[in-house]
Amino acid sequence: MFKYDTVHGQWKHHEIKVKDSKTLLFGENKVTVFGIRNPEEIPWVETGAEFVVESTGVFTDKDKAAAHLKIRDPNLLTITCGFTGLEVRVDKSDFVKQFEAQVHMLVLAYEDKDENPYFSEYQGGAKNVIISAPSKDAPMFVVGVNEHAYTSDINIVSNASCTTNCLAPLAKVIHDRFGIAEGRAIRET
Repeated sequence: MFKYDTVHGQWKHHEIKVKDSKTLLFGENKVTVFGIRNPEEIPWVETGAEFVVESTGVFTDKDKAAAHLKIRDPNLLTITCGFTGLEVRVDKSDFVKQFEAQVHMLVLAYEDKDENPYFSEYQGGAKNVIISAPSKDAPMFVVGVNEHAYTSDINIVSNASCTTNCLAPLAKVIHDRFGIAEGRAIRET
């Protein structure tokens, strides 16, 4: 997918390698890869992610895509049973009050947040989500057509469909030059 592209051709900028099960290398640049189903559980803050491309086809509306932006609640504690894998979220103040001082001291023991394994529990997710599919409620932008309408306060956008990205720029040129009164697109699968 990264090495060959139907539109752009073969990638010629840097060598692409798989460093390990969680890291791709584009030249010297590291890209972290996660195999986590629930977007709220992906530790985007650890990667410094500003933009997440949501390409699963599952999280295509704003509410679902917003899971990538969620801030983990520091007042909730997730307890996972190692034997069954069952996860329970409980209010920290009700359940583990006696351990709160130790947890707080553990968090404060790390002066550098980059070295603090507890830091991500107290921070947010990614800053922006780009949905790579049509969305019923996220604003859709197609480069060459309406990207000028994007403003930085919009943090969840859709890049429409591959069909729209193919047709819209051409239709815009024809419309701008000659005008289009009506049109129909037929997609064969």
